Amino acid sequence: MKLRAKIFLFIFITSFIIFTIVIGVIVFRYRNDSLQKARGLADSFTVQGANSVKSTLEKDLGVTKTIALFFKGFDKINEKERHNIYSDAIGNVLKGHPEYMAVWMSWELRFIDKNYTKPYGRQRTVAVKDAGNIKLIIDTVETEGDAIGSMYYQQKMSKTDLLTNPYFYVYSPKEGGDSILETSIAAPILKDGDFAGLAGIDITLDRFQKLTDGIRPFENSYAILIANNSTVISYPEGKFAGDSINKIFPEFVKFNVNEKIREGKQFSFIYVDSVNYSNYVSFYPVKVGNTGSPWSLCLIAPTKKIEEEAIANFNYSLFVGFIGLLGFSLIILLIAQRLTLPLKQSIDILKDLDKGIIDFSKQVKARSNDELAEMARTLNKLMFTLNETAGFARKIGQGDLTATYKPLSDKDVLGNALIDMQQNLRKATEMEEIRSLERKKQEWAQEGITRLGEILRKSTGNLEEYLLSILSNIVSYLKAEQGAIFLLNDDHPEKVFLELRTAYAYNKKKVLEAKVEIGESLVGRCFQERETIYLKDLPEGYTFISSGLGEHEPKSLILLPLMFESAPFGVIEIASLHELADFEIEFLKSISERVASSISVALKNQKTEDLLEKYRQQTEEIEERERILQEHLKELQEAQKEIEINKIENRSVIDALTKIGSVVWYDMDGNILDIKDPHLSEAGLSEKTMIGKNQREFAPEAKENPEEYEKFWDGLRSGMIQKRVFKTLTSKGLLWISEIYTPIKDHTGKPYKVINIGIDISGQKALEEQIKKLQEEIEALRKELKK
Repeated sequence: MKLRAKIFLFIFITSFIIFTIVIGVIVFRYRNDSLQKARGLADSFTVQGANSVKSTLEKDLGVTKTIALFFKGFDKINEKERHNIYSDAIGNVLKGHPEYMAVWMSWELRFIDKNYTKPYGRQRTVAVKDAGNIKLIIDTVETEGDAIGSMYYQQKMSKTDLLTNPYFYVYSPKEGGDSILETSIAAPILKDGDFAGLAGIDITLDRFQKLTDGIRPFENSYAILIANNSTVISYPEGKFAGDSINKIFPEFVKFNVNEKIREGKQFSFIYVDSVNYSNYVSFYPVKVGNTGSPWSLCLIAPTKKIEEEAIANFNYSLFVGFIGLLGFSLIILLIAQRLTLPLKQSIDILKDLDKGIIDFSKQVKARSNDELAEMARTLNKLMFTLNETAGFARKIGQGDLTATYKPLSDKDVLGNALIDMQQNLRKATEMEEIRSLERKKQEWAQEGITRLGEILRKSTGNLEEYLLSILSNIVSYLKAEQGAIFLLNDDHPEKVFLELRTAYAYNKKKVLEAKVEIGESLVGRCFQERETIYLKDLPEGYTFISSGLGEHEPKSLILLPLMFESAPFGVIEIASLHELADFEIEFLKSISERVASSISVALKNQKTEDLLEKYRQQTEEIEERERILQEHLKELQEAQKEIEINKIENRSVIDALTKIGSVVWYDMDGNILDIKDPHLSEAGLSEKTMIGKNQREFAPEAKENPEEYEKFWDGLRSGMIQKRVFKTLTSKGLLWISEIYTPIKDHTGKPYKVINIGIDISGQKALEEQIKKLQEEIEALRKELKK
């Protein structure tokens, strides 16, 4: 039977195709609807969890708003009582909420100090838990101007609620306290629409761990709480807290997760993990008050688990369809048996080809000229062609990328694809070699950073040893030959220079003396220009490297400026007998800032120790001067008992006292009888003009606190010795004076005048300020290094 007589068979084939399409459309549409419902259910659990977190945070925000409203009435409370009331208030809030780490408030000084009119400057009051007790900290900051860009400044400008991104904080760092992940919630204190301050709380974020652990609506599902900057707040088993969500799930980058969290959007997607396991990921925002920094709750559930019911229904529908297709196939099978023998043989060959089998013993024997015979001949030729193609593919699979193959034609899809694969494999091999080299460079750099980090953390009390350990580590790791560290010497501001602090060569410390002027030589240029200098052609005679084989000129030299807070303070110089590779230079640049920060901390520590020693010496000198003063006063009092009042002012004792400090005689009403003060001229006064004046005229406390001033003089009139410390502004700057007031008694024991002796302690106060400032800078540097 001719093939055209068999065309009617296509009717059955067409029916088969239509039947398959109809069943497929119905079944897959039902499956998609079921999947959408299942995912909607997962989204609903995400919304419930997010609302639970929101409820918790809004309760905390409510506390801060309550504090802010309470503090709003500050002008209705007496100024003397206000501080105690508000300090007790924040302390009681902290006691009543064990989950809080600190409760605080900041006041603009112009609202609480009637004499302060500047639009900046604030007073901070903080109640914090310290070893189980509540510690109160009060200080005044930003009196020189607002800290532009700070969290407080932003709230001052926006006057909105605050919910900060998570941060790590160490309570009691001197006792080795643990680093705690926490956040701050605050509300503005507004007075007639003007920003008067900020009230807030610091809370630990481990409180959300139990909440998110309870969100497991499906088997193997879990929830993650994420901050506005994509920092993980809680994760199953408490892992990854403080890490970025993209660090845990790098694949989330392609879904723009960070941007959507920051904008507070609700979204979801399908995520396939590293083991090729599909998961449904649902995000819902946690918007708290009008903070404008929403967090987000993420629910991750295996797609298979949330779609179990939908998949079961799909499988049932598929089974029913399969039964129908099976019946239809039986009918087609009966028709196929009536086909000609060549067609049957061709089908056998095609089945073998479908399994990858090429058996030449099954070639079709075609004895006619009809369409089936032509198909048989073509099929036989295809077997030979596929066999040659398989041989070519086998050689490529064995790694022979030089094997040759000629495609049947320009349209030979398989042959041309194999040739393309051969070329791509060649390129891939070359690219893999390049990537392998890059990985080794990165691993080398990372190991170097790790080793250096260990050295930087092992800071000792000896600065020279610390610098040598840093330098030797860098030189040895680069396999260079020698190096040096130059640091800025600004002991004399009128003449600063770069001083060689340590040098290293062949694991031996070189004891050298070197000074480099700013801008001179390569070291001075590197410092002045603040740029890295790398030379492969060194100036003749610049330096030599000594070894067991003699002296050699280095092949390369690199100088890196040591920068801290955009200001240079030193230079690292390294010389090598080999040229440095680009990745080695990049490594040096990448560690220079970290090395500079660590050395800066070490320098400040050394300066602090020097200042503390100087402070101790000055304190001992002042104590010795006070001891001598007490001895002279004792002599004066003993003399008073033995002779008449007018004869006891022994001139030698008075002269000794005026050498120590100032001496002023007052009558019992505070009028100056006589004065010996070397600092009067600095204030634009003279001893003559001061005699007869009452102390009330120039004593600030007489106006600021008249009650205490009267108690002070009442004590003197009753015969009590009084002490005080005060400061005054002179032409030479701020002057601090420590004074002792001693009543002089007549023969009846009644005080009739007062002698006041003052000692200049400005140097001691200046040292205290320098030490405090250095300690604050060191603490700030340590926090920056921890980041």
